[in-house]
Amino acid sequence: MATSKLKVLRTCEFCGKEFYAQKVSTLYCSKRCNELAYKKRRRQKQVIETEARVTQKPIEAVNEKEILSLKDTAILLGITKRSVYNLIYNGTLRAHKLSNRMTFILKSDIVLMFEGKTYVKEVKPERKPITE
Repeated sequence: MATSKLKVLRTCEFCGKEFYAQKVSTLYCSKRCNELAYKKRRRQKQVIETEARVTQKPIEAVNEKEILSLKDTAILLGITKRSVYNLIYNGTLRAHKLSNRMTFILKSDIVLMFEGKTYVKEVKPERKPITE
């Protein structure tokens, strides 16, 4: 380890405290500040990677397509892939199965799904108390 007898007055990059460094490349005042700064860098890197993964396929790219995969349909509707399968199984959404691994949905079928059903509030019958 190359150290010198010359001490350089530095400011810690993590806590901002002034200290005397023995090397020109020293950035932190202590091992603890070094470890905390490392953890902070790792957390920031993980947040950036997660955000990149979430915004990997924006809805604008899906809007341009006429034939959608199940994943694209889920992104377009803002639901999970499992929910898309449930809509297909219930007969609410039409899908075209070309093979065991290839299922596609036309954008016009999604529009038809929304035109076919409107929201109607379900009226529950009144409850009568049980009398003996």
